[in-house]
Amino acid sequence: MLPPLSRLPNLEHLIAQQGYFILHAPRQTGKTTAMLALAKQLAAGGRYTAVMLSVEVGAAFSRDLAGAEQTILQSWRNAQWSFAVSALRADWWLRIRFIEKYCHGC
Repeated sequence: MLPPLSRLPNLEHLIAQQGYFILHAPRQTGKTTAMLALAKQLAAGGRYTAVMLSVEVGAAFSRDLAGAEQTILQSWRNAQWSFAVSALRADWWLRIRFIEKYCHGC
């Protein structure tokens, strides 16, 4: 099996440039595994705190954009987890408070 990040070259470069990317692939091809590996790698470098959030819960509201948005934001409020290294754990809670304030403002 290929290492998860070998299939995703240049992502750290995009992130360092404050760029964005879309990861699109069929089911069961390793997207989540790759993102978890990237989150751990970024956090281990000490420069980033990686937070992994999903919008999958909004799929049930395909005809109700407001309902989808509220459901997604509520799931983010409830999740409150990350793949930050333990050294960043204290700093992580400050960051999650920012996300909570953002979600409550929506």
